[in-house]
Amino acid sequence: MRNNKKVILTVVVLMLVLMVVGCGKEAAKDPSPAEKPIEEGFVVETPTTINMFGMRFAAMELFESKMKELGKTTPNLTVNTKLVGWSDLENQSKVILSAGGTSPYEILQAFNGWMPEYIHNQWVLPLNEYVEKYRDEYDLDDISQSLWDVCSDDGVIYGFPFQQNLQHIFYRTDLFEEYNLQPPKTFDELFQVLDVLKEKGDTQYQFALALDGASGAATEFNNALIAFGGEWFDENDNPAFNSEAGVKAIELLKKLLPYMPREVLSYTNSDVSVAFQQELVAVINIWTSRAGEITDPTVSKVADRVGFAPAPSSVIGGIPYTNWTQDMFVIPANVGGDPELIFRFIAETLKYDTMVEAAPLAIGSRSSVAENPSIIAAHPNYVAVMETIENGAKSYPIKPYFGSARLIVGSYVAKALAGEITAEEALKKAEEEVLKDMQEKGFK
Repeated sequence: MRNNKKVILTVVVLMLVLMVVGCGKEAAKDPSPAEKPIEEGFVVETPTTINMFGMRFAAMELFESKMKELGKTTPNLTVNTKLVGWSDLENQSKVILSAGGTSPYEILQAFNGWMPEYIHNQWVLPLNEYVEKYRDEYDLDDISQSLWDVCSDDGVIYGFPFQQNLQHIFYRTDLFEEYNLQPPKTFDELFQVLDVLKEKGDTQYQFALALDGASGAATEFNNALIAFGGEWFDENDNPAFNSEAGVKAIELLKKLLPYMPREVLSYTNSDVSVAFQQELVAVINIWTSRAGEITDPTVSKVADRVGFAPAPSSVIGGIPYTNWTQDMFVIPANVGGDPELIFRFIAETLKYDTMVEAAPLAIGSRSSVAENPSIIAAHPNYVAVMETIENGAKSYPIKPYFGSARLIVGSYVAKALAGEITAEEALKKAEEEVLKDMQEKGFK
């Protein structure tokens, strides 16, 4: 009886509140967007256009859709986006950031390997004041300090991290079960697996990597160089990639070519993903952000036959063949719009609910999602990622001259893989050009 009285009392109170609100509608009209306090939500007071430039992959397409949704639901806001391949993003972003005049994009996708150059050249805006101002509103402490650090230099934040990523093994579980194969932990084991798969002939090719152009070749060279114990630069900032480890890295990639599609030297990450989805290859070492599309039954023939394993190493216990990266959004220093509004737009896009939705597609920057046991259990690629990180996965060197050096080396590695020059010649020429580039830019 007492509970019934409480319910009745609650209903009466609600009715009274509604009557008061209703009576006051004529006297107090809804405030215009310009009059609303900032705490009431994301408001754009004057007509504004925000353009975003990024790389096309499943997670980014989700973030893109959220941005466009904001454009449709927020008065005075127009949102345009452009997604391209990795190499195009890298090359065009540098032109956009270094050119005079106003940037055609308010937001650019970047990653940790590019940030030192961006920061050194003052191409991107510092964001500390906005991070502090909106820390509580957008729960920015849910993003680990280590990820903010990747976007920072001497405590100054230049990027808004949205995901971390690395490459690891994806394999056909049906073929591995049929032939009693285990995911390879070393390069020797990888070749043993590929030989069996080649002999059985269930797929046209057995393996694939993204070796497209200087950028793709540089990424895969990096993975092999580090796995063989090599480094890009020594403690005195001298090029160190022209080494025994560097030669081994190129020779490893050349040894893998017979197992890969003939066109693999022009393969992007999307090409590798599609080749696996369409049963053209049986094993790939690709970014974990591709797991969503590869396990999507609407686009993948092997959606229910995909296994995930850590990236292999040159020896048991060695550094994995991978590149641990962190992706972020940056605001160009030559931006024409309001940086604070642009920052809030990014923060609105990367709220908790969006990160949960993106969990099948990428390991987001929010710890509450990336470290959620139920999410990890639902996405087995997370386990492969965590094991690869625990095995010693490394990131690119944080050097302002690394961006240029990476592409220079990549261009010569690509020539070596095409058979135009030897591995030794490629590394020697790359070293000479990198040193010249560093000297011209005042780094040596």
